[in-house]
Amino acid sequence: MKALKPLLILALLAPAPLMAATSADIKASDNAPKFCNISNEGGNISMSISAEGDALSGDGRYSFIANGNANVLISAVQQVSPNGAAASVPGIGLEDLVVNNSTSSSASSPNSAGVIRKEGIISASIKQNNGARLLTAGEYSLQATATCTSL
Repeated sequence: MKALKPLLILALLAPAPLMAATSADIKASDNAPKFCNISNEGGNISMSISAEGDALSGDGRYSFIANGNANVLISAVQQVSPNGAAASVPGIGLEDLVVNNSTSSSASSPNSAGVIRKEGIISASIKQNNGARLLTAGEYSLQATATCTSL
């Protein structure tokens, strides 16, 4: 026991072993890009004549996705009508975004902000604009381009 006593005293007086300590800095970063996409989900739109004979109309579907500020522009509407057709007004609209009834100028949606994912109705129509309140018999068509731009 006498021999153990000095060893025990030395053990108690010896410096305590240092605890090893480590650290690691962690940093993560990147940037989510701005983008926007608009698409016609249903292809060509078939229009039907109204019961009164004063309009052709039909509906389709669109999808709009934007990350960041964006807007959608519908180009001037190109209308093909029968030769000698009475006056009429074309229209192409994207529900809750933008409508264009002009054959000479484009129409733009208000600028959107933030993140948007929207699906809606594309409406296409040709309405009479004449005293007879009728569309002239024959073949009609409309065409326009919707363009999405990130701002």
